[in-house]
Amino acid sequence: MKNISRYLTDIKPLPPNIKDRLIKIMSMQGQITDSNISEILHPEVQTLDLRSCDISDAALLHLSNCRKLKKLNLNASKGNRVSVTSE
Repeated sequence: MKNISRYLTDIKPLPPNIKDRLIKIMSMQGQITDSNISEILHPEVQTLDLRSCDISDAALLHLSNCRKLKKLNLNASKGNRVSVTSE
């Protein structure tokens, strides 16, 4: 899953079921970031675990497109999360 940034344009058109698998793998490895979250999210996402990912408020803005999102985990697995605010 290294060097995922070079494949971002190939990820966007993937079907939701493939993106769901990719989201799970990338989130477990902490690979979802502000710069790639818009490419891997899709409107059918139901769960999203971002506890190992380095994201900020900018990334969270993209969640508004996920109309079926039921579960979101933002608990930081390492230290405190300072880049996500309550605003």
